[in-house]
Amino acid sequence: MTRLLSILFLFGVVLSSTSCLITPPDPPPVLWMKALDFSTNTPIRTMYASDSELQIIADDEYVRMAPDKSVRERRKMPVPFEFYSWPVLAEHSFCRITRTTVQGGPMIELHLAANPSEVLRVPFENLKTDSSEIFIPISRQAAPQSLAYNDLGNQLLIPVVNFNENSHTFFLIDIQLDFSKTLFTKIEKTHRIDILEISGSTTDRITNVVFENGFYYVISLDGTFRISPDGSYQKVISDWLYDVFQRNDTLFASGRGGILYTSTTNGESWVERNELTDIQYVDVIKDKILSQRFTGALYAEADADQKKVFPLIFNVEFPEEDTDNAYAKLLYFYDAHYLVVQKEVYLSCGLRVQEEE
Repeated sequence: MTRLLSILFLFGVVLSSTSCLITPPDPPPVLWMKALDFSTNTPIRTMYASDSELQIIADDEYVRMAPDKSVRERRKMPVPFEFYSWPVLAEHSFCRITRTTVQGGPMIELHLAANPSEVLRVPFENLKTDSSEIFIPISRQAAPQSLAYNDLGNQLLIPVVNFNENSHTFFLIDIQLDFSKTLFTKIEKTHRIDILEISGSTTDRITNVVFENGFYYVISLDGTFRISPDGSYQKVISDWLYDVFQRNDTLFASGRGGILYTSTTNGESWVERNELTDIQYVDVIKDKILSQRFTGALYAEADADQKKVFPLIFNVEFPEEDTDNAYAKLLYFYDAHYLVVQKEVYLSCGLRVQEEE
C-alpha cells in the first residue's frame, strides 16, 4: 500500500511538472497609448501637424497640442445646422463650409489657430460674379477632402457645383494674417476657375482634392485636373483616381483597378506603370506610404515596390473600420505617430505591420 501511494505521488509530481511547461500565449501587443486624457464629444474629422503643434478638429471642438504633449487649448466650436465638406487645417488657420440656419445659405468659415475670437464667415453669395448664379457646396460624403490649402497655408482652393453651367467652379482664396498670426488682415478671392469638363449633375462628382509640390489636384469622376496657384489648369489624367501623392522626387496617382501612374515632371505628364498596386488613399509619413481602402478604414503600409500593402498592427480593442470614420487620420509629430480612433487620439513610438501569411 505504501509503495502504491509513493507511485501515485510521483505520478502526480510528474503531471504537475509537465503542466508547468505549458507556456500561456502572449497577450496581444498594446502598441498605441492614449495621447489625450479626454474624448471629444463628436468624432474627430482630421488632424494636422506643424513644427510647433498638433491640431485636432471634431465637429464641435478644436484642440491644440504642444510638442511636450500638453494641451494648449481645447476650444468649443458651434455646431451649425449643416456641414458641407470635411474641415481642412493649416498651420495658422482652418476652414469649414457650413450652413448655420435652415433659411441661411452655405458659407465659408475661416478660423485662426491662435485666436478663438477671430472668425470670418463669407457667404457663398460673395463668390458670385453674377447674382443669378447658383453655387452648391460639395457633398461631405463624396470626398475625404474637397478643400485644400497650399503648403504655406496662405491660399485655399474651394470647389462648388455651378448649377447654371451644369459644371464645377473653383475659387482660389488668398489669406493674409498680421505678424502675430492672431488677426486676418486680408481675405481675397483672387482666381475663379470654371472647369466645364466636370459635370455639375450631382454634388458628388469630386472625390478628392489635394495639394502636392506646388499644385492642386482635383480628382473627379470626369478625370483629374491640375490647378496652378495662378488659376490656370490642365486635365492630366482621364481616369477616375483615388489619390495623388508624392514620395521623394516622384509623384504617384493611385487609380481604380490597381492602376498606378507616376510623374517625374511634377504632374505635367504621367506614365501608367505595368504592375498593379493595392495602394488607394494615401498618407506619406517619413517616406512610408500608408494606404486606406476608404476614409476611416484601417491603415496598411506599402512595400518598397508600391505593389502590395500590409495591414498595420493596432490594439485589439480598437473598433471595426466601418464605424463612422473610425480612423480619420494618421501622422507623425515630433517623436511619435498619432492616430485618430473615433473620438480619441492615440500615439505610438513606431509602426508595425502584420506579417504575410
